[in-house]
Parts: sequence; structure tokens; C-alpha cells
Amino acid sequence: MKMKKYILVLPLMVLLIFTSCTSSRKLYEKGKYEQALRKSAKKLKKKPQKFEEADVFYAAYRTLFVQDSTLAANLENKNYPADAEKLLAIYTRMKQRQDLALSLPPLAGIKVREYDYSSKIGETKQKVAQLAYSKGLQLLTDARSSFDREKARQAYIKFQKAKNYGASQSDLPSLLAESKKLGTANVLFKVEKNANVILPKTLNEELINTPVEDLDREWVNYDNYIDTTVFYDYSVILNIQNIQVSPEQLNQKQYTETKEIEDGFEYVFDENGNVKKDSLGNDIKIPKYKTISCNVVEFFQRKTAIISGQLEYYDNRTQKLIKAEPITAQSVFENAYATANGNLNALKPETRKKLNLKPVPFPTDEAMVLQAGETLKKMTRDILVKNKNLFK
Repeated sequence: MKMKKYILVLPLMVLLIFTSCTSSRKLYEKGKYEQALRKSAKKLKKKPQKFEEADVFYAAYRTLFVQDSTLAANLENKNYPADAEKLLAIYTRMKQRQDLALSLPPLAGIKVREYDYSSKIGETKQKVAQLAYSKGLQLLTDARSSFDREKARQAYIKFQKAKNYGASQSDLPSLLAESKKLGTANVLFKVEKNANVILPKTLNEELINTPVEDLDREWVNYDNYIDTTVFYDYSVILNIQNIQVSPEQLNQKQYTETKEIEDGFEYVFDENGNVKKDSLGNDIKIPKYKTISCNVVEFFQRKTAIISGQLEYYDNRTQKLIKAEPITAQSVFENAYATANGNLNALKPETRKKLNLKPVPFPTDEAMVLQAGETLKKMTRDILVKNKNLFK
């Protein structure tokens, strides 16, 4: 197995060594001018008088300069607004190469003609910013009329781009805010119930307060209280359809436990009716046993509450149900205790422990419903998290 491992690794090592040893001259000959330029510059910074590297740097620099100058001139002549970003990229990389050449040690002897790329870059940035601003306005206008969230999001990206490139329009902050608002999908979580369901006020408030803030994403906002300044595109409704509380149940089970215990002794007689003796001359006796018993009555208290319904996802623009998931939560009260009548020594240890338990008052119906509501709240939260990517 070791042999195979080395055979697999060796070609990779050879490739890494070969790549790292590729000279700037070879890179240039392969047409990889940018790589050749960077590599020769790196070597010149370490050994400025390495003239062969200076030759490669000059050659690569000139080639790239001619290529980008020609491309920039063509784009300038066409004067297409959509080409401004391409032009910006060209001027930016030309400036970076010029800065690199100027940063080399004087001993390297690298001298290049300096151009004012900063002005070109500044002018082109303004064109890019203006184009992005104009496109953003167009997208936002469409989004306003069609309530198209996707177009509003694209508008926001364009306005953000315009801002990043230094756009100076005074209405840009308000346009960013408007496109962000139009592009955001707002989701309202609320609790509803059937007419015949009586929901404790405290439980209703607890369920409404189910945490939703952390479900927010860049373009999705969750609320559990109505914000009158926004339109809610979607609703998630916890629809309580039924609440059932069982009667108080007290069941019992009766049983008897028995145990054999020693109860004195009796002599052992021989065939002549005389008491037998052991080797020491003592009378031989054997223990006598008797059975003792104890009657036990075990009592079982039980009460349950069940809340059932479903979590419903609605598209408020189309009034259509997107998805519904059933949800049921239960609370259970249980208590057990026992009484005994008879000889307690007959009882098993676990049975005797039950005698120490006492009956307790049954919880009220409201207390049972509130306890089930706590479980329901957790279950609701889990479903919300699971389906958080349903809205986009």
C-alpha cells in the first residue's frame, strides 16, 4: 500500500517543482504575458541587476501596453455606454502595471513612460456610475408598476454599484431605500383559531411571540406584529383548530403480595419417637415457616390536554395556500400512589416506596392547555426554521 501512495504523490510533486521552476522567459514565450511580467518583477525586487529579467519585464510590459491601449482606443471610439465597465478594467490594470514598474529598485534600470491613468479611471468610474444609476431607475420604474420584487432587487444592486463608483445624485439614498423596500418579501406570522376554540389569553400572546427575527435574510423580513408601513407578501398562520382536555381520571389496581418468613422451629424425631441428636449430642431442630400477606391498592391519576391545528403558508397577492403542515402538541399529567392493608413486611421494596407517595391535586384545564402550548410553540418554531427558504 505504501508503494502505491508514493506513486500517486510523486507526479504531483514533480508538477509542483516544474511549475515553480518555470522561468519568466518561458511564460512570455507561451503568451502568458501578465504572469511573465509579475514573475520577472518579483525576481528584480530580489536581484535588481538581473538584466535578463529586466528584458522579460520590458517585453511583457510593451506587449500588454500595446494590447490594452489598442483595446481602450477602440472602446473609446465606439463610445458605447455599456462598454464603460470594460474600459475601467483596462485602465485599472494598466495603472497597476505602471505602478509595479515604478516600484522596482533603481538598479533594475526599468524606466517607463508615465501616463495619467488616474484621471481616465475617475472619468470612466463616473460613466459606470451614471450607467448603473440610469439602469437602476429603469428597473425601479418597472418594479413600481408591476410589483416585481426581482426587478426592485436588481435596481438596488445597480444603485449600490452607482454609489460604490462615486455617484453624486442627491436622490440616491432614497432610491436605495425604496428599491430595498420594494424588493423585500415581507412575511407576517400570526395566530388564528376556530370559532369554537377557547384559547387562554396568555397562551395566545405566547404563541404570537414565537421568535421569528432570526429568520430574516437579505431580501426576506419576518414580523409577528403588523407593521402598517409595509405590505405583507406572505402570511404564516398558526391555525388552532381544536383543543381537548380529558376528564380527571383516577384508576386503581388491587393485588396481594406474599412472603414466607420463619416462625419458630420443630424437633426432628426418629422412628421411635425420640428427638434426634447431632454429633455433639444437641437436639436437632428445623425452622418452621409461615406465609404473610399484604393487600395493596395502587391509584393512578391522569389528565391530558391536546392542541391540534396546522401551520398554513399563504401568498397574500394571489390568496392561495402554498403549504400546510399539521401540528399537534400534548401535555400529560400523571401521578401514582398506593395504600396497603396487612403485614407490610410482605411487600417488595419497590412497592413500599409507593406507599410514600401521595395524591396531588389535578392541574386546572387552563394549566394543562398552557403546558401543551409551550410544546406547540417549540414545534411551531421548528417548522418555521425548516421552511425558512420557502419565501424568496
